[in-house]
Amino acid sequence: MVINEHQNISFIREKFQQSYQNLKLEFFLRPGQMDGPASASNQTAPTILSCRTVFNDGEITITPQTTPYVLEQDFQKLFGFGVVVFKKKEGAWVDTYHHRNLTLRELNQLKLNS
Repeated sequence: MVINEHQNISFIREKFQQSYQNLKLEFFLRPGQMDGPASASNQTAPTILSCRTVFNDGEITITPQTTPYVLEQDFQKLFGFGVVVFKKKEGAWVDTYHHRNLTLRELNQLKLNS
């Protein structure tokens, strides 16, 4: 999956979740704050270009071998806003902070029982 500045945030979320059914991406303008540029209630989510605060050239490639840590760092460095990878646990979405060095494939397959 390749992400560039012209893509709609909702499109990116949908494509990510199609590839990783037990994971999801959330977007945030400021690290650590729940003020994402595209909330679940937005009908017309913005593009990366309209939200970015850093204007470095490039795109992000997400593969099954990508770790949440690398993905989160890439978004911050390239586009200037944060993403957080969440894992489905017992019907709820939890931050993957303690599993950041697992690959997306491993994390998607991981059973979180505790």
